[in-house]
Amino acid sequence: MHRSLVRLALVVLAGAPVACAGKSAGVVTPEDAAVTVQPGEAAAAVPTGPATLPDAEAALAGGDAARAVALFSGYLGGDPDETGVRQAYLGLARAQELLRDCAAAIRAYDAYLARFSDGPADLFARRGACYAELGEWKASADSYAEAFARATLPSAKVEALARQGYAHFELGQLDQAEPLLQQADQVYVASQEQNSERFSNYYFVGMARFYRAAVWHRRFRDVPIRLPEKQMTEDFARKFALLEKAQEAYNETIKAKHMFWVSAAGYHWAACSRSSTTP
Repeated sequence: MHRSLVRLALVVLAGAPVACAGKSAGVVTPEDAAVTVQPGEAAAAVPTGPATLPDAEAALAGGDAARAVALFSGYLGGDPDETGVRQAYLGLARAQELLRDCAAAIRAYDAYLARFSDGPADLFARRGACYAELGEWKASADSYAEAFARATLPSAKVEALARQGYAHFELGQLDQAEPLLQQADQVYVASQEQNSERFSNYYFVGMARFYRAAVWHRRFRDVPIRLPEKQMTEDFARKFALLEKAQEAYNETIKAKHMFWVSAAGYHWAACSRSSTTP
C-alpha cells in the first residue's frame, strides 16, 4: 500500500510549493524520472551551431529538455571553465530528469561529484530521489544522509531525514528508519518553536510521521501469537502496546495537516482500529 501512496503523492505535489526533490513544483522531480527520451527526439534536438551555456539554460527553462541535454553535452565537450562545468553538469542532470531518465541524471550528478568532490545539499537530495525511483534504496538512503549533512534550512533537513528514513523502511531496516523519522519531526517542531522557518508545505512532515506510524504498525503485525497461554498473554500485550503507538503516530500524522498524508493516516488508523477488535 505504501508504494502506491507515494506515487499518488506526486499528483498532490504537482500543485504544491515544494516538490519531491526539493525544487519548485514547476520542475519535474526525479521521482517522475522513469522513462527515457523517445527515439529520434534527441536527434531532432541537436543544435546546429556551437553549444553555449545560455542557450542550454534557456532550453531547460523553456521545458525543451531534449535540446537542453544536447546543448549541455555539447558545451561540456568543449573547453568550458570550472564555473561553467559546474553549472552545465547540474543543468544536464535536471534536463535528464525532465526526460524521465533517472539513470542518466544520476550519471550527470556523479560526474559532477567526480570532478568537484562535493556539491550542494540539493544535488544529493535530487540524486537520492533518482535512486529511490530506481528502487536502489541503500544508495538513496546514503545520498539523503549526505543531503542532510549539508542542509541548512529546517525544511531541507526534514525532507532529507524523512526520505532517508523511508529508504530504510523500504529496506526493512525498521530500527534505522524509526529514529530518522522521529528526528525529522523533532527538527520541524523545534523550527516552529524557535520561529526559525515558516514551512511553505508540510508534505515531508506528514511523510515522516506517517512512516514512523507505519514502523510501529509493521512491528505490531510482526509479533506472533504463541502458545502456551502464558506466552499468548504476553504476545497479545506486546501487540496491543505496539498498536497503541501506531494509532498515536497516525493521529500525529493527521495533525500535520497535509491533505495526502491525512487521508493515508486516516485509512491506516482505521485498519489499526479493526486490528484492535480482531486480533
